[in-house]
Amino acid sequence: MLEDIHKGDISNSEVKVLLAKILLFDDYKEAIRLVQNVDGNLDTIELAEAVTTIAELLQREQSSFTDSEVREKYLSAIDTIREKDFDSALEKFIEVIRTDRTYDDDGARKACIAIFKFL
Repeated sequence: MLEDIHKGDISNSEVKVLLAKILLFDDYKEAIRLVQNVDGNLDTIELAEAVTTIAELLQREQSSFTDSEVREKYLSAIDTIREKDFDSALEKFIEVIRTDRTYDDDGARKACIAIFKFL
C-alpha cells in the first residue's frame, strides 16, 4: 500500500521513511535511497537518520572494522540486528560502550540511539 502511495506522491517524506523502515532488512540499499533528502517534521527526520544508521551498519564489510577488544562483540551486535533481536543487540552495544565507547567513531552509542528511534 505504501508503495502505491509513494508512486502517486514521490515527494511525501513520511511515506518514504515508513517504506524505508519496512524495506530496511530486505533491501537496505533501497531503504537508504528512500530516506536521502527527507524533510518534514522532526520525527520523520529522526526515523530517516535511524534507518540510515542501521542500514549502513548492515551493509559494511566485517573487514572494515578495526581490531579492538570489542570488535567481535560489536560485530555480534550487528548480526543480532540482522536477526531483528533488538534487545540483544542493545545489550551487546552497551557492553561495547562500557569497554570502548570510542570504537567505530562512537558507533555503539549511535546504533543504540538508532534502534530506539527505529522502534
